Amino acid sequence: MTTDNEKLRELVAAANQPPEAPAHERKLQALLVFRAGSRLFAAEARHVHEVVVSGSITPVPTARSYVLGITLVRGRVVPVVSLGELLGFQGSDEAAPTLPRLLIVREGTLEIAVMSDSTLGLFDIDVTDIGAGNRPHAEAIAGEVEFRGKLLVVLSVPDLLRMITSDRGAH
Repeated sequence: MTTDNEKLRELVAAANQPPEAPAHERKLQALLVFRAGSRLFAAEARHVHEVVVSGSITPVPTARSYVLGITLVRGRVVPVVSLGELLGFQGSDEAAPTLPRLLIVREGTLEIAVMSDSTLGLFDIDVTDIGAGNRPHAEAIAGEVEFRGKLLVVLSVPDLLRMITSDRGAH
């Protein structure tokens, strides 16, 4: 049988133990979530310059298959790309019943317009357990994470722009 003094010693010893580190420290990141075809994508909010309703897109002869053309956005000529075509996602360019949007993403002086069917909004998403993308052009994908029960492909905008400008995109 333990005495009151022994119980007190146990309580004091337990109180003097250093606190356990949290098993899972959350790393939240502000991401703009959007849908392109049947897939959900996200880009860091700091790289999204603006979202505009798609105007006319002028095809560019001999451009890569993922380049849908160019468009004029506030006086700037911006190339428009298809993520499904560029990153090799089958079925991600299915027609949507909504008016397409263009996400203007930027890093430094480089910018492109990414075709999107809809934007879901800006969310703080826990990217602690982000899984690595396993795609042919995985360098442009920061990883994949679950979002509202679906797989969310998180883009690495700087790597995406670097891939496009260095001509390593899909042929």
